[in-house]
Amino acid sequence: MKLPASRADVSFLPRTPPASELIEEGEGALEQLPTSPIGRCPFCAYDLRYCKEPFRCPECGFDYDEISRAWWDTEKHSGYAQYWLMILIVLGIAGAMIVRVVLQTARLLHVGLLGMAVGGAAWVVFEAFRLRRTHRLGRCIVACPQGLFVRSDRYEDWVPWSAFGDLVFSKMGFYVRRLDSEQTVDIPMSFEAFEDEDDWVALRDELHQFRAYYLSRTGTV
Repeated sequence: MKLPASRADVSFLPRTPPASELIEEGEGALEQLPTSPIGRCPFCAYDLRYCKEPFRCPECGFDYDEISRAWWDTEKHSGYAQYWLMILIVLGIAGAMIVRVVLQTARLLHVGLLGMAVGGAAWVVFEAFRLRRTHRLGRCIVACPQGLFVRSDRYEDWVPWSAFGDLVFSKMGFYVRRLDSEQTVDIPMSFEAFEDEDDWVALRDELHQFRAYYLSRTGTV
């Protein structure tokens, strides 16, 4: 079915998973074809393969539609053990300072160092748990009605379609240029997630198609 002329042509985008994604539920069981365009929820990892319209994650309420799409990074990472090492170091310093305070041998400098150590430990703990969430859910980009969602090792960010400028390639990596800010959003994907540079160009074209389509639905363009 063709989209109305006033809407961008996204007919090349997969509206249902291809037949190659048939999933076998058990030994001797019939294979089933997923009905959802997104396999698992990018926000809570709930299995969305068999959700039907109107598409909405029953676990966290993530809204998407029949042409929404998620790209997952396949590159392996070393994990976040270095953050736990930093926690141990900072807590060790804090512990030493606390002992000095308890024994009343601490000077004003030691009290200041104690405050810095506790604050640093709190920050490192926060970063470690944030990275734990990233490694549990996965690094990804998601195109859906609300905009382009990006999760990397360092942050989670939404780019509304009205603020999406372009997908830019550079020697420093790949990022989204925003129209409403000078800040850019790094794309967490590596070349391992795609076959070659042509796939990145295709991704860029698809994101522009998503932008045109969703903005046309809201009457923005």
